[in-house]
Amino acid sequence: MNNPGIDPREPPHDIGAEQCVLGAAMLSPTAIEAAEQLTARAFYRPAHQDIWTALIELHGRGAPTGPVAVLDMLGGAGAVRGVDGPYLHTLIERAPGPREVAHYVGIVQRTSTLRALQAVSDRVRQGIESGHDPGDILERLAVDLSGITPPAAADVGPGFVLLDEFLTVEDEPVRYRVDRLWPIGGRVVAAAQYKSGKTTLRDNLVRALVDKEDFLGAFAVEPPAGRVAVIDNELDERTLRRWLREQRIANPNRVAVLPLRGKVGTFDLLDREVRSRWAQHLRTVEANVVVFDCLRPVLDALGLDEHKEAGRFLVAFDALLDEANVSEALLIHHMGHQGERSRGDSRLLDWPDVTWRLVRQNEDPASARYFTAFGRDVDQPEGLLVYDQHARRLSLTEGSRQDAAAEGLVQLVVDAVTASPKLSRNALCKEITGDDHKILAARDKAVQRDLIHIHTGPNRAQLHYPGKAGAVGCCEVRCTTPEGGAVGAVIAHSTTPPLLDSTDTTPHPAPAPASGIPGVYGPGEWAAAGRPGAPASDCPDCGWPLESNAHETKCGGTP
Repeated sequence: MNNPGIDPREPPHDIGAEQCVLGAAMLSPTAIEAAEQLTARAFYRPAHQDIWTALIELHGRGAPTGPVAVLDMLGGAGAVRGVDGPYLHTLIERAPGPREVAHYVGIVQRTSTLRALQAVSDRVRQGIESGHDPGDILERLAVDLSGITPPAAADVGPGFVLLDEFLTVEDEPVRYRVDRLWPIGGRVVAAAQYKSGKTTLRDNLVRALVDKEDFLGAFAVEPPAGRVAVIDNELDERTLRRWLREQRIANPNRVAVLPLRGKVGTFDLLDREVRSRWAQHLRTVEANVVVFDCLRPVLDALGLDEHKEAGRFLVAFDALLDEANVSEALLIHHMGHQGERSRGDSRLLDWPDVTWRLVRQNEDPASARYFTAFGRDVDQPEGLLVYDQHARRLSLTEGSRQDAAAEGLVQLVVDAVTASPKLSRNALCKEITGDDHKILAARDKAVQRDLIHIHTGPNRAQLHYPGKAGAVGCCEVRCTTPEGGAVGAVIAHSTTPPLLDSTDTTPHPAPAPASGIPGVYGPGEWAAAGRPGAPASDCPDCGWPLESNAHETKCGGTP
């Protein structure tokens, strides 16, 4: 049976597996020894036959088997077959790890055997159609079959590697596919709340990977050597096409798209043969990264219980990625209606190397979206996503839902103080529903931003008043645009002005303001009115007496 993407009229072959074997052989003599049962004819492409012949000869001499040596061995024949330096380096990039070489050798040998059997079958059919004697046909068949080497026993899995040999492989210079979010070779589960924008996040990721743009405007990417394969089973094909077009991807030839909606049942990775065909499909498009959107439809199609059997699909998905030589994969999944974790099987929590979360501020569909990531070598705190609807671009900025809630509490504090100046500490906490510690923390932020002021009242009570940067027209502080007064006015709505100095505990009647507006005073008027205990001069900047608490709060007490 032919693999997906291969013309059924072509003989069985697997170009990706051949590339893996040749790349590994150029990197390590051990790989050549693991594939010593292969002959040049086991490879389908003539160029691959030439490369394998050169590698066997070089290895037999004890000579290096790298790209330079292979090119030198091939000479002019290599150019005729289309073998050059860049192609040999492509083979090296496709090379699997030492433990996977035997797997790909088995694939090459199996497809070679199938081609030989197909050729024998064709000769038998031709003999029958030509009316040859049955005895002659059988005799020829026996000869042909005797020349076919059966494939090696089925791969029983990877073997052990001694640590000293294991450590001889140098660490890759690049640690992340997406800096600080997605380690090289990692599996990611992107858990998203309902209608939170997971497809937009996905498409922004795809564009960043193939165009080498910073993901979310904040995280550098290392584009894969091969393509990014997008497997979508939720969107209508027309919608998928339109949304990807709107991303304006500069390198669309680096993306392979598979619309699976309505055909999810064909993605039965639990069937080993089907899985092998899909692996071949991925190798055919040279996929290095797979983005699978999303998990639930395929579980339903395969009759798997999301709460108990998702792990079965994940194991098969891992096997697919390994067989297809895919380096990284991102699997998109929905969060449950309650909480903020991937719904279903607990295996969804421990399977990924990294979990990304996409959540809304609240149940309002128009509320803000937030992104966070955590896992192995990843710890990205929650940040606010900003969406450019015209360009369909997402960018990450500072600010979490906790920050947003805290900012909302700051506004409640300012509103409460604006509505009721001179609120005490306890009265302020009673005015606002919530935790007293959080309310007071919000109060402190409001003070730092000059939205409200705290003044010391009788018995050292903390009295709260609106500040210069906050709501105006309702307190005894200098405001930018006071009610009924000019810029720089001092406003007091009570008939008794506040205690301006913590050492002065005597209330004093309010002097008549020059403005003619009850309770509105200009800078210096209280001192000029002969207020008992008031200093002779006021601050030219804030308008408050130089030795007052208000002046110390506003100007730091500097004369």
